[in-house]
Amino acid sequence: MHHSKIILIVLFLLFYFNFNCQKKEKTVMKLGEATQIAIGCEDIHKSFAFYQKLGFEKIAGDTLPYPWMQISDGSILLHLNQDGQKYMGLAYFSKEMDKKVEDLEKMGIKFVLKNKMKDSSFWIFLSPDSLAVNLIHYDPTGMYQPQGKSLLNFPQEDFAKVEKYPNPKCGIFGEFATSVKDLEQALAFWQNLGFEAKTVYREPYPWAILTDGMNILGLHQTKDFDYPAITYFAPDMSQRVQKLKEAGITSFADWQGQGGKEGNFILTTPEGQKIFLFSF
Repeated sequence: MHHSKIILIVLFLLFYFNFNCQKKEKTVMKLGEATQIAIGCEDIHKSFAFYQKLGFEKIAGDTLPYPWMQISDGSILLHLNQDGQKYMGLAYFSKEMDKKVEDLEKMGIKFVLKNKMKDSSFWIFLSPDSLAVNLIHYDPTGMYQPQGKSLLNFPQEDFAKVEKYPNPKCGIFGEFATSVKDLEQALAFWQNLGFEAKTVYREPYPWAILTDGMNILGLHQTKDFDYPAITYFAPDMSQRVQKLKEAGITSFADWQGQGGKEGNFILTTPEGQKIFLFSF
């Protein structure tokens, strides 16, 4: 074969494979560079006193534009807002959030609220199962982000060593659980937003654990609950709950869903939100 033809064929093949590789590359959406779980409350001091008994400490706070407080147990960050609303959802921060919002709208995300202001813009969208996600235009450089262990990165050899669990009151954070109507639809939605499925199960009902590197989301196709819930696990959960009761927390109920109620509890917060405290 003529030398020039060989060169042309090689160049064609290089172009072909490079073009196809570029086509297969997909930019992974990232909702922000920092995150927190936002909770609306009626009395921020009452709520903080409650969470203190669960192992949380104050990180930051202010009274403008309304009383708010960031609290953490070292594994998750909660943002309490005394804004007269009742909610619990995810919030993300980015100094380029306006660009992210544009990209999301091109992907088909519909925003239920847009508040574009000079110094503090935010946008809110809902998942197919009505979990609220707040996107905030704010440079999170220097913003506190928990570095503690969760169930995703806790050493397996330490599972039986309850003294090593990050939260001495509640155990180890496992997931921000939410019920879904259709697991496959919910998986596709969250994966499109940069979440990666870590585990997908079909028993005792379809459910999955996903993460975007900041939040751990549990999707549960079940009728056992129909609300979002912060979820902790520990092998000695019954003893932990007893100690919390002795500390003055009384708003517990036994879990009545699949998996049995032995050592599994639902805790109702002063805001009316739910925390799952489960054994394993």
